[in-house]
Amino acid sequence: MPVSEVRRMSKIKRGILFIVILAVFLVTSSVGMEYYVVHQLNGEVTGRNRPFAALTVEPEDTLDLLVAGDSESYNSVSTMRLWEDKGIAAYDCGQGAQRIPETYYMLKQGFKGQSPKIVMLETNTLFRDIGAVKSTQAILEQMGQYYLPVFRYHNLWKTAVDEPEIHTNYKGFVIRDEVAPYEGKPDYMKKKKKNSWPLIVTILAFGISLLFSFISESIMPKVGIIIGIIILIAFILIGIIFDMIGVAVTSSDEEPLHAMSSKKIKGAKKAVSFKKNADRVSSFCNDVIGDICGIISGSAGVSVAKGISDNFNFNLFYTGLIVTALIAAATIGGKAFCKRIAIDNNHKIVYLTAKVISKFEKKKKKHN
Repeated sequence: MPVSEVRRMSKIKRGILFIVILAVFLVTSSVGMEYYVVHQLNGEVTGRNRPFAALTVEPEDTLDLLVAGDSESYNSVSTMRLWEDKGIAAYDCGQGAQRIPETYYMLKQGFKGQSPKIVMLETNTLFRDIGAVKSTQAILEQMGQYYLPVFRYHNLWKTAVDEPEIHTNYKGFVIRDEVAPYEGKPDYMKKKKKNSWPLIVTILAFGISLLFSFISESIMPKVGIIIGIIILIAFILIGIIFDMIGVAVTSSDEEPLHAMSSKKIKGAKKAVSFKKNADRVSSFCNDVIGDICGIISGSAGVSVAKGISDNFNFNLFYTGLIVTALIAAATIGGKAFCKRIAIDNNHKIVYLTAKVISKFEKKKKKHN
């Protein structure tokens, strides 16, 4: 056998051996980790995996009802009250902003040891669209954690050196004494009307464009070159900032914003509203403000170019070309630079924007 063929076969054997060792390690560590969770911690696991672990240690065939869904489920369905009033043994498998793959494998785990008569599904989780890529990631993640629990409980080594944080388990139910009144419109149950957003945004664009054009055309010819350049830079910066906000809202996830809202963080509720209306926010920021600022900065650039040409006796044609090129470079370069910032810090930008707007709204209410 040639030397090259021997080397190739040797590499294949080493690769197969590595995969076998890795598989054995993952399986044995998963079995050991699950044993530790069940027999040592008695299912008392903190964080997102708490209901999954606690459900694992429930005695077999003792549950009549399983409840699944997001935070509305574990805050609304009282397992203790169901048992006291109706004699129904229930377990709440809800998680904050629970996703469909989590719901599926949570119930799959429940049916391994239980035979419930009813499964109650809180349907808000069905309408949380996280996109095809993240949905696929969530499916693979939950599948891996279900069949190899070491991925689910990999950070439990901390409990071996620290005292575990014990939580009172009310069969998944979470007691909260906070009351938050509904502050939305009273007609939220009515059928939604036809989408009038395109008409609204068209009128809005017309009005804002008219205002910006008036400012540009009436002020720019009367001010000096320095003030004109400052106004021009202001239009460019406004376009870049709003483009960054639009990108941040579009690329952000709803789950962290929901978590902030559940903790009653100021401005978080407005941030959730932004994400739920991401198409409109993005349209307003990127299309309305961004495009209008681009057009207005172009016309403002003409005034700046004319002022430079008149004051320094430069050729108006070439001055106009250079100013226009600089405006385009600053706008495109600025947006390209800020897009990366917007994607990397999307939740912070969405929250800060929502917080600023919330403060303005509160001041407006006080004045009224």
